[in-house]
Amino acid sequence: MRPPWHLAFPNPAEERDYRTFCTRRYRDSPRWITGVAIAAFGSFAYFDTLSTAATTLLLARFLLVVPLLAGILAISTTRWGRERWVLCIDATTQVSHAAIVGLMWLYEGTSTYNGLSTAAYPLNLALLMAIVGSTTPIPVAHVAAHCVLAFATYVLIGATVGVFANGEFMLYAFNVAAVAVAMTFAAWWRERLLRALFREESALIIERNTLSIVLSEIVPTEVAMSIKQGHKVPPQPFGEVAILFADIVGFTRLSARMGPGHLVEVLDRLFSRFDAIAESRGVEKVKTIGDSYMVVGGGRLGGADCAHSIVDLGHTLIGEARAMGASMGIPLEMRVGVHLGSVIGGVIGRTRMAFDYWGEAVNLASRLESSGTPGRIHVSEQVWLRVRDRYRAETERTIELKGIGAVLTYVLEPQSAPDDTPAMRADE
Repeated sequence: MRPPWHLAFPNPAEERDYRTFCTRRYRDSPRWITGVAIAAFGSFAYFDTLSTAATTLLLARFLLVVPLLAGILAISTTRWGRERWVLCIDATTQVSHAAIVGLMWLYEGTSTYNGLSTAAYPLNLALLMAIVGSTTPIPVAHVAAHCVLAFATYVLIGATVGVFANGEFMLYAFNVAAVAVAMTFAAWWRERLLRALFREESALIIERNTLSIVLSEIVPTEVAMSIKQGHKVPPQPFGEVAILFADIVGFTRLSARMGPGHLVEVLDRLFSRFDAIAESRGVEKVKTIGDSYMVVGGGRLGGADCAHSIVDLGHTLIGEARAMGASMGIPLEMRVGVHLGSVIGGVIGRTRMAFDYWGEAVNLASRLESSGTPGRIHVSEQVWLRVRDRYRAETERTIELKGIGAVLTYVLEPQSAPDDTPAMRADE
């Protein structure tokens, strides 16, 4: 178990991410902190005039302290300085410490403003460390080092100039120690809260990225971006799209013979395989409804030869289902329907959103599938006119389709799948 004062994350990668988080959030802080220090040292020049050592004090203030801080400010505006913002704050803090102690030393015994043996130094130290420790994520170890150095310097210079005999000096030395402890604790508490904030933000980023990935899997990327930005996605017309529906022949009888778990496993393996094939062919898997599988070619993804691509895919799906069924010892025969026509695509609703296609062409493709022949592709005349250069029809017939009427259709002869079908893994 780690001690409570040890705040660093045990995972080095997480610690690096935290440092990056602090740099991204606070890398400009040295500029305004150093600017405040320059303004403070400049404005306190009034007290120099109250001392008999006014000339020495003013020269030290404006020829040494302010130029040093101005140099740190200039460095902090560069890329090198922004990347090393902690170093810039450390430099500003140390110069400010040294300047406060040095100026107090010069004040000692030269005016009614009695330097080291007054409450000025503890107050200045408290102000400086409050600004540095509470407004920036400078590591608590750095704050502790600054406080210890400030206390040691104060006591050492006090001993050198012989003010230990002053009882008030000892009281103020105790006050300096108390300020150092309080500022170190404040810095520790702030870093602890900042690390907790970093973890919360990291968790939110991971969750947001996960949601973005899931949303991109459900709807197209450009649609997902519009949804995340709160925009309504208008439906899009697509002039010529090839629509394929495929379902398992005798699925009702098959499901009655299997347990629910086994049935879901079969459908998952089969449709996952179909997804991989569809992706490799550059066509769009739209959805599954029960044992029905819908694919679109030439829609959102485009493609000039969508009819041939979809019919080729249909033959592949029939072959893949047979092969998988044989390997699992169950009959898996597909019935496929394909039609070519115009559709509307888009996202409707606010919950369980998905990009879908609608139109008479979709309905006709679905009817062709349901009235088709097991192990064959049933196509409309529009599809046949596009693919007859490559395929032969077993039958030509005019059928009555519910809600559509008489339609001239063709049943294609079986054909082996193209050679570019992704290889099935051993666990499939």
